[in-house]
Amino acid sequence: MILSLVYKDLLQAFKDKKGMMLSFLLPIVLIALFAMVYGSFGNSTEDKAQDLVFCDEDSTALSQKLNKELIAEKGLRLVYRKQEEGKKLVLDGKVTSMLLVGKGFADSIASGGGAPLEYFYDESKEMEMGLTQGALLSVLMPFLGEQSGKGQVHGFIDEKYANELPQDIIDEIHADIDSEFSADNESNTANNTTLKSTALSVKEDMPWGLIQAFAGTSVMMLLFSITGMGSSLI
Repeated sequence: MILSLVYKDLLQAFKDKKGMMLSFLLPIVLIALFAMVYGSFGNSTEDKAQDLVFCDEDSTALSQKLNKELIAEKGLRLVYRKQEEGKKLVLDGKVTSMLLVGKGFADSIASGGGAPLEYFYDESKEMEMGLTQGALLSVLMPFLGEQSGKGQVHGFIDEKYANELPQDIIDEIHADIDSEFSADNESNTANNTTLKSTALSVKEDMPWGLIQAFAGTSVMMLLFSITGMGSSLI
């Protein structure tokens, strides 16, 4: 009895070609459309290196070493500009973010103080910014931990033993420190340094919430339009 009712309902459903098209074909088309749009967008951002403006105002051996470490990171592609030029690139939307290495960077690290670093980013590109910042921090935090720890130990040796030991012995101690020091056992020193982040936008009072709401409404209207077109064609 139940099977016969199900069979009749299926026959009735298959007779209604318009209903079948709307029930099966239209969802498949919409799923394929969204998969194509979001899939291509994801590949365009995640699969390629993110541009990062590197502005070095310290110009020391340590800042150049940081530069080399960032070059080796596959998720980043460095662009070199002065501070104002770099900010303009971010504001114009040509790059997502900029790392500013301020003057006194090497001296601050050597003394165990906070590093004068600032990260500028385009607040309208949250996904790209997240990818760039993640790749940047994966290099920056271990680097700062290692260098800050080295600086503190070197400073302690110079302060305590400069007048008590021959210079060649002190130089040998420093060489041993450099060869044995690792970012792994001194990574906690990186916690003393926080990366200051500053959002850049052409209009500071840009109503991003309103823009996102408008975009969402537009997508919904597009879906309704596609549904209406499908109904009229059938």
